[in-house]
Amino acid sequence: MGLFDLFKKKETGGSGKTYIDSVRHIECGPWHQYDILLTTTIYGWEYMLGWADYVAGIDMRPVDRVTVADIGKEEINVTDDYNEVKSIKRMSCAADERGSLGVAGTSDVLRGTLVKIVWLNQTRMLRIFVPFRNDELILKYVDTIVHRSFGKIDQMKLFATDIKVEDMLLASGDNGGREENLEDIISDPVKYDSYLNKIASGIRIDDKRKILSHIEEGNIIMAVKLCREVTGAGLKAAKDIVDEHTHYLTL
Repeated sequence: MGLFDLFKKKETGGSGKTYIDSVRHIECGPWHQYDILLTTTIYGWEYMLGWADYVAGIDMRPVDRVTVADIGKEEINVTDDYNEVKSIKRMSCAADERGSLGVAGTSDVLRGTLVKIVWLNQTRMLRIFVPFRNDELILKYVDTIVHRSFGKIDQMKLFATDIKVEDMLLASGDNGGREENLEDIISDPVKYDSYLNKIASGIRIDDKRKILSHIEEGNIIMAVKLCREVTGAGLKAAKDIVDEHTHYLTL
């Protein structure tokens, strides 16, 4: 039996049906966390590996970080293990079942921004972290990766759906879950400055020092890369923070 056979066979891709049961949004500093309950059977370790391997290969360019963890324990960074084989399923640590599996990288589908996806073993829950809030886009993204992963279709894209965001969100912000998207924020200098300040405020002091050290050494590429890794910001936001570091990265 294939992966897709273990899931409820809801047709998606324009039919208006969805793999999402409900979603809870939580704001965590510069990150927005989405805990999404799927309309699927409970998935296990082997399905997590296959699902993560597909998403990492088709959407994340590059994969920046891979982690595993046991319930209630800290994450273990296994990125070096992944980089040796460039496959989630073929990592040596994949032989040992764990409570969670996390993959973070730059998403092609989500406009070149950093996304982290965490699969939780023996649940129907999927957890996603992104540096912006756009409920409808994230829900479409989740429907896409479920459908494309288990539907054996070789190309990811956001498809039309009549997801009712307000009905699915269990917790939302003052704006009813419909904050402005990133393009709108970037187009307004005042809002964009506030957005960058908010991102930078979530950077730990030690990480700020490392970023500033890279800048002082003239290694702007490494400074931007580190800024993206610790904030989840997109390339433009991270570069703007680094370029204006005297404003955004004061100690």
